[in-house]
Amino acid sequence: METENWKGRIRFLINKGKLGEAMDVAYEASHENFDEVADFLNQVGCTTGEKDFSSAEEIFNKLIEIDPENKEVYYNRGNLYLDDGKLDEAIRDYTKALSLNENANTYLNRGLACLDKGDIDRAISDFDKVLEIEPEGAKASRAYHYKGLAYLDKEDSIKAINNFDTAIKINPTFPKPYIYRGLAYLDNDETEKAISDLKKAIGLDKDDWEAHSYLGLAYLNNADIDSAIKEYNRTIELNPADPQAYYYRGLAHYNKGNASKAAEDYRRAVKFDPALSDSPYESL
Repeated sequence: METENWKGRIRFLINKGKLGEAMDVAYEASHENFDEVADFLNQVGCTTGEKDFSSAEEIFNKLIEIDPENKEVYYNRGNLYLDDGKLDEAIRDYTKALSLNENANTYLNRGLACLDKGDIDRAISDFDKVLEIEPEGAKASRAYHYKGLAYLDKEDSIKAINNFDTAIKINPTFPKPYIYRGLAYLDNDETEKAISDLKKAIGLDKDDWEAHSYLGLAYLNNADIDSAIKEYNRTIELNPADPQAYYYRGLAHYNKGNASKAAEDYRRAVKFDPALSDSPYESL
């Protein structure tokens, strides 16, 4: 079967929802074009996964049947599981991929899965492996950033700040380390440093809602109520479903003496996060 014929046939069948038939075509084509079929299915699985988890999973599963030692498919299926919050499955696939080929990307993503799962020490170990393989460059900056997040989870703000410092040194245009170093400074009651970092992050990405949200909190800590409200307004523009933005904007209105606006924001916050019903402003 000619290459363009089987590729076109697979695409056509997948678009028609006939995934089983598409995989039969792939299996037949693999007898003559093994590596090309494997590469093609990896590509199709990744693009399909952006809109259809089940179909992408089935494509990757079929590729594993055809080529069980294909390192790319375990990495790609791991990414699919990570994006869907299936952390145990993601970690399993990344571990298999690493057994076939150690590389920085896979350690980085397995570290993220471990971090999301709460396995902080294993996450840090994986980020350290990234740094052994690639001590400089974009991946290193991200690894230091994620280590910083891990130490924030461990409530070790000093180590968190040190890792964010290094992430920024390697890549000064990466906004996320500024945001979370700012958060670490807030935890240490270093509000002015926090404000400086959060403004830098916004300068790099004016549409990062987390940066605006934490800057609002920093202004609130500094009793700069109007600036806090302005930042929470912007946060809500960017992320209208963020309960914390409504909650703290309401708190700012409450501190300003505007009870009606405070109550309105509090109701919205509780709508998005019912757990906030246990934290009325009067009790703070």
